Amino acid sequence: MSKKSKEFSCSKEEYIKYNRYNKYEKPVPLTPNHEKYHNLLKDKSKKIVICNGWAGTSKSISAIYYACQSVLNGESKGIVIVKEMLDFNGFLPGTEIDKWIPKVKQLLTYIECFMQCDYRTLLEDETVVIQPLTYLQGTDYTGYIMVVDEAELILPEMMYCICSRGANRIFINGDTSPLQANEKLAKVGKSGLSFLLETMSKSNSIGIVTMDSEEDIVRDGYIKEIIIKMQPALEEFKTRKRS
Repeated sequence: MSKKSKEFSCSKEEYIKYNRYNKYEKPVPLTPNHEKYHNLLKDKSKKIVICNGWAGTSKSISAIYYACQSVLNGESKGIVIVKEMLDFNGFLPGTEIDKWIPKVKQLLTYIECFMQCDYRTLLEDETVVIQPLTYLQGTDYTGYIMVVDEAELILPEMMYCICSRGANRIFINGDTSPLQANEKLAKVGKSGLSFLLETMSKSNSIGIVTMDSEEDIVRDGYIKEIIIKMQPALEEFKTRKRS
């Protein structure tokens, strides 16, 4: 074994832990829209921050990073992850939390990296709470920071419910493009995200940014090309299919 390999040798447990908690680095703004989004997330006067845009624009990881910073700095009790769980997999083994984890696993992975802690430990002491929309009514999240993902799938009445739970701040991410519309939303006429943007866009306590430039997509080159070329074609296809 070479001197270099001895210097960097470690146990399997240490290797797994290092890679688990260092998989993602702090998100860095790369475009003007990214810069605006990060500034809104840092601005404590903005109680609700909405980011609307294509996939691959660092919406989720940025929201989770600043939510984690809020907890680590003692500004919030914890993080509440809110997501639509209509395709809840009841047949999966384990507790309700175990069944919900696959829907938010990527967000939990971000949290592990930014808080350097196993997400199950954070779930046990309710530093992190997974909140399906089905059970949101009647809850009180005073002192918490909420992260709402895939908000384009949320109905208007549930968006109202989210915004009235008493959270310190709410970070809402989504994509209102035609590609994301489903049959349920088509019957209602609009998503909760669109409803929120229409009714609250002029509020001084709400910050809004739209990731509407191809430069905002920060995924690998081939994935960026797929998003840019396939999404418009899929939007047109879904529009024709519904009509």
